[in-house]
Amino acid sequence: MSDLSDFGSLVINERKRQVEKEGWSAEHDDAHDWGQLAKAGAAYAIHHTNATVEDSDWKPNQTFPWPEWDKRDKHELKRRLVIAAALIWAEYDRIVRQEEEVKESEETTFDRQAGAPCPRCCGPMTPILVGNCAIGYRCTKCAEEVEG
Repeated sequence: MSDLSDFGSLVINERKRQVEKEGWSAEHDDAHDWGQLAKAGAAYAIHHTNATVEDSDWKPNQTFPWPEWDKRDKHELKRRLVIAAALIWAEYDRIVRQEEEVKESEETTFDRQAGAPCPRCCGPMTPILVGNCAIGYRCTKCAEEVEG
């Protein structure tokens, strides 16, 4: 164990800083689209390169999710890696919370025709109609689609 660096504790402290000092709470993180936090983490992690993902159009240095908040250039490489890990941790936690919400909603029987809430954001669902037949439901708040 003595061969390990203090990276883990640095990431823990960074995540705490993000929440306590920056205000990036669970509620804030939950408002982000799928993958935005992970994309930001990836962009921080490889910012020092011109790397692209092989066989992909995704270029992390060009697709930072929030250009107006891009502070990558102000940090040295090791600090960017710590921030990257904390952002990926935030995305992981966001996914866990969402899965818990979906599980809770699945444990409760809903009659979708009576206006059951969206399993993702709890917004109102409206039917997706083909003719007079509802083939699924779409959230009016987040546009999540659920099969009928």
